[in-house]
Amino acid sequence: MSKFRIGYKKRYSSNMVTKTVVFGNIPLARNVIKYLSDRTDAKLVGVVTTNEPVSGWRNTELKTPVLDTANSLGIPIYDLERIPQLDPDLGFTVRYNKIIPEEVLNVFDQGVVNFHGGYLPEYRGVDTATHVILDDADYFGVTLHYLDVDIDTGPVIDRKKETISTDDTSYSLYKKGERMLWELFVANIEDILENDVQTEPQQELLTDSTTKYYKKADLAGEREVGLDEDPSEIVRRIRAFDFPGHEPAFTRINGKKVNLRLESNDEIS
Repeated sequence: MSKFRIGYKKRYSSNMVTKTVVFGNIPLARNVIKYLSDRTDAKLVGVVTTNEPVSGWRNTELKTPVLDTANSLGIPIYDLERIPQLDPDLGFTVRYNKIIPEEVLNVFDQGVVNFHGGYLPEYRGVDTATHVILDDADYFGVTLHYLDVDIDTGPVIDRKKETISTDDTSYSLYKKGERMLWELFVANIEDILENDVQTEPQQELLTDSTTKYYKKADLAGEREVGLDEDPSEIVRRIRAFDFPGHEPAFTRINGKKVNLRLESNDEIS
């Protein structure tokens, strides 16, 4: 293990207040904002978010949950380009959908912590909850790690995984991932604020597995299934794309596209 990220400063006093910035658009980012705003050893100096409404499937009472929460707490909203002016110590990217440029990363003395919805280093990139089902993987996990100049390659703070059941869909795994990320955040926030984190380089975490980097384009053509395929493969593909607000798996009958979803009585929450 390597203690502290190279080039980052350790806090020299436990009485210091860490200036933080949160990047994010989804309800999980709202929870992080509330948590940090209640602490006396951290000052949330800014939030980077969007004024675009979140997708309806998130079933949140607020159309712009991060923006509304920040405004209600009196926390300023900034564009990404203005962050260096704040002279921040520590950042948190909470499933943020933009790449933070190197010149912004470099202004954070204690680094930027990323909430990644995949188990690193095996699953880098996007749509990991879909890919683990397509890969017929045994588990799904999430990772807290520091950002570096590449995508999902920075040193790992902590990670967590759970077994994938035959009933899991990409949506149920996404929800489990949100819970696990929150648990990791709460378990590690004290050390993160103190800049006293035991990190592990990702290359040291690879054993018999290999790392994969997934892009949006990797799912092109994967949704269409043939009814002559093995039934277990059909169900697996349906599970992989069963996610509210997103295009499901489909087949074609007499030339017509027919969407396929699993029957469920579970309510979206």
